[in-house]
Amino acid sequence: GSDRIETFFVHQPATKVNKGLVGQLGLETNVRGDIVTRMPFYQTNVSGVFAAGDSASPFKMIPNAIFQGSNAGAGIARELPRRVTGHMVIWSTGFIKVS
Repeated sequence: GSDRIETFFVHQPATKVNKGLVGQLGLETNVRGDIVTRMPFYQTNVSGVFAAGDSASPFKMIPNAIFQGSNAGAGIARELPRRVTGHMVIWSTGFIKVS
């Protein structure tokens, strides 16, 4: 046989959560320093505060950040009408019900 050298490049940016802002907001963090969120909308322990992407995941990858950001956006879209109008918007297939 013959020898062959394989190479690849791996980059892992050293992302860190802004501890000052996290502390000011009173957000819960885990042992890695990531913001703790609840699925499926990535809401934090503080009502109305959502976190996604590198700040809320051990997996620092663009596809995960996109997925989490879209779910957090859906959570914000769900939460905002309740905060503004006092009514919960319930989404279902083809209909929007305001309760």
